[in-house]
Amino acid sequence: MWVEYGWRAHRTVSTGERVTLGRRSAYLVVTPIIRRTVLGGIMRSTNLALLERRARRGYERSRLFRGLLGVLPVALLAAVLLCLGVHPHPHVMLAAGGAAFVLGAALLWYGRDPARAVLPGLAAGFLPLCLALCARHLAHICTDAECVAICLPVCLLGGVLAAAVVSWYGALRARSTWFWVSASGLALLTGAVGATCAGYQGVLAVAAGYVLGFAGAFLFLRVRRMGRKTDRPL
Repeated sequence: MWVEYGWRAHRTVSTGERVTLGRRSAYLVVTPIIRRTVLGGIMRSTNLALLERRARRGYERSRLFRGLLGVLPVALLAAVLLCLGVHPHPHVMLAAGGAAFVLGAALLWYGRDPARAVLPGLAAGFLPLCLALCARHLAHICTDAECVAICLPVCLLGGVLAAAVVSWYGALRARSTWFWVSASGLALLTGAVGATCAGYQGVLAVAAGYVLGFAGAFLFLRVRRMGRKTDRPL
């Protein structure tokens, strides 16, 4: 008979059996007291390992639940836009909103710097989202020519503003590379929820504006740091 202990299996011993102690040639004659002690220790260790696995699963489920709850406003916003019918491409909007929801929940579940990037990423992505939807409902007919004249420049501006928000927060907190990547991805997906009203061109405009804004913010911070170094007294 074998008793499971962690990842190994140990054979139960019977009374009077000689058991090898380690690699040395020493033997122990098992008495009823020793047998109960050995089996009791194995069972207690097995129960402890089982409790540890259960506690770990419960902890991970609670973290996942908090992650889903943290990005619930994204799902609610997509549902409101779908019910109001303000988006001309609801299926594309739902796909972008679902991607942002899943990414935000995964970042919150993972924790550390990626989790800290969720709030600034969502806040930055709401700027191009709102601007694109507002530009869609201005006093113009959204044809190809009119969208190039109004919607695409607004999406480009929204991307620049989103990059400015992420860059300001990241530079203020001195975050790592994972923060920049996570916040940028979440901001672009959130902005795409509104930019898809202008088609794939709106999404490309938000991405181009984000790259331009991020490059401008990087140059600004670089020049600022160099200025601080030159102003130090010798």
